[in-house]
Amino acid sequence: MSYKNILLISPFYKKSYFYGGKSATPPIGLGCLAEMLSEQGVPVTVVDMGLDHPLEHVLNTIKEKGIDLIGVSLISYSYRAIYAMIDQIKKAFPGIPIIVGGPHMLSFKKKVLEDCSSIDLGAVGQGEEILSDLVKGVGSYDIKGLIYRKDGKIIENPPREPLTDLNVLPFPKYRAFEIDQYSRLIPMMSSRGCPSQCIYCQKTTGERVYYRSADSVASEIRYWYDRGYRQFSFNDENFTLNGKRTHDICEKIIAGGMNNAEFSAQGVRADCVNEAILKHMREAGFVNLSFGVEAGNDRMLKVLKKGVRLEVIDRAVKMALEMSFRVQLYFLVGSPYETLEDVRDSFKFALKHPVYKVIFSSLIPYPGTELYRWVEANGRFYRSPEDYLDAICPCENTPFFEGPGMTYAEKVRALRERHGVTRKIFVNGMKRRIEEKYNVSANLASALAWFLSVKFIYNLVMFSSENKLGSFVRGKLKKARAGRAANV
Repeated sequence: MSYKNILLISPFYKKSYFYGGKSATPPIGLGCLAEMLSEQGVPVTVVDMGLDHPLEHVLNTIKEKGIDLIGVSLISYSYRAIYAMIDQIKKAFPGIPIIVGGPHMLSFKKKVLEDCSSIDLGAVGQGEEILSDLVKGVGSYDIKGLIYRKDGKIIENPPREPLTDLNVLPFPKYRAFEIDQYSRLIPMMSSRGCPSQCIYCQKTTGERVYYRSADSVASEIRYWYDRGYRQFSFNDENFTLNGKRTHDICEKIIAGGMNNAEFSAQGVRADCVNEAILKHMREAGFVNLSFGVEAGNDRMLKVLKKGVRLEVIDRAVKMALEMSFRVQLYFLVGSPYETLEDVRDSFKFALKHPVYKVIFSSLIPYPGTELYRWVEANGRFYRSPEDYLDAICPCENTPFFEGPGMTYAEKVRALRERHGVTRKIFVNGMKRRIEEKYNVSANLASALAWFLSVKFIYNLVMFSSENKLGSFVRGKLKKARAGRAANV
């Protein structure tokens, strides 16, 4: 059976990683799927429920568009609520197959179909080829990576090999998306996979790394640049792993005259940068770098199998700051054998440099990781994985497992203490950014930074292009900058 009219759904998530449930940028994964289907001549409709679309809107879309296959992208957070939503869709349209993909399918595979009878199909791993074969009607579900129902049984086909040539995939143009409802930041993915052996990583795209060419990446930037976009974020697990390719991408950006745009690299290992790479990235317009530090001493870095020493991280962060990058650091709290003093070493490292932002996350054991297996063998889960994965929120003061190092109360204490460090660093970083961008007085910049550090206010001002408060604040800052310039 082939399919002729596809609906792709990005569910609504009420909190956690997202700005109060609001989708700030279009989801890359669905963007790739939609673009691939469109290039095959298959009509695609996308509903991002993070743009304030209720279930009623989804049901009306299915009816009005004549949809014959529904795809849902699913992370584990709030999966039970999303199962319930899928049940409602199936009740309204029992004859339309529903396929689910995403990290949650990677974690639980057949169990997803066992727990939610309304899900007909599951795609495990990278979904572009799976969905492409399904739409074409290849072999009546004889598709690697597909899970399906047959005669009352759930059949799991052999896994699919990773896609090695990423250049064959079209980059997302988001033509089926409400692109004007997002911020003006374009997310990008220029590689898949990570060879590092960190015990906590789920490796959703595999251990081997596959790259898009510099020409392919530059073409995507050019597409959006010509449409007036000037902010881009590379969400690779390790953008600078291949130094030559990093240099090539930077050279393409500069040669194309696009280095007046602003670029971010969200996944950077400290041992995969040097002075030459950072200098070239800066010349190409990179301004934001995010380093995964994870721990504040070598003992804990060794436990996590990070594969890098703290002095190397320290040197990379210092080098990036000296080149005027805005630096963000990621840390984990609650690792095996970690003590309260170890966590405070992380706090000390975070406060050592004038970084822009830090994020301390409660360490989550994901199924399939070495950490998960370690907890099963050496500790215990405070809640069942099915429960905590449904409710995960690394920003909350919730430990997920017991192990040597800290008691439950000590972990909660460490998670509470992180908020003071996080806010202090955010205020100092935002103060510097306001001073640099708007050339206002230090006192005014400091007051505004504290104001913005209130989470609700921060979300309103920074992530809603239509928000009156955000427009008002930015307008006042621009007016103040113009006034100061006139008086010089």
